[in-house]
Amino acid sequence: LGDLNDDIAEQSSNNIFQNIIDDVENYYFADISIALGSSSGWSYPGWPSHLDHILITNELFSLPSNPEAVVIKVDDYLEGGWSFFDSNISDHRPVALKIRYGVDHLFDINIDGEINEFDLEIMLGVIMTNGMMPEELDFNFDQEVGIIDVLFLIEKIQS
Repeated sequence: LGDLNDDIAEQSSNNIFQNIIDDVENYYFADISIALGSSSGWSYPGWPSHLDHILITNELFSLPSNPEAVVIKVDDYLEGGWSFFDSNISDHRPVALKIRYGVDHLFDINIDGEINEFDLEIMLGVIMTNGMMPEELDFNFDQEVGIIDVLFLIEKIQS
């Protein structure tokens, strides 16, 4: 995990990680789709390149869904954008790994082990009747339950 300082998407004859990439029984670069994707999503935009990797081992292969690596574009949220981030924080964007395991209990409102239309029905019922809004329904943590939280739940149901 980290700044491994080389490109995992290079041709095999020039790829220092090729032995690891070929060992599909034991290893997987969770960020390979980032490395193969658009340069706008890479972790080191100043070069530009993607040199920050998350390598997982076969202990995580049996998860219900593949772990997903993402580059967090922190500079999109800062006044001054990339220039400020690069000058004051880092020349690399952070890379994170999302691991889904089982049901995301945050969205399982009726606690039945599934995220489905029944959870949405409960949430909408509470909103429509002006019932007490439990803070657990504030999925985007903005101190209120509203349409954005409903959309978060719908996205979970559809995924």
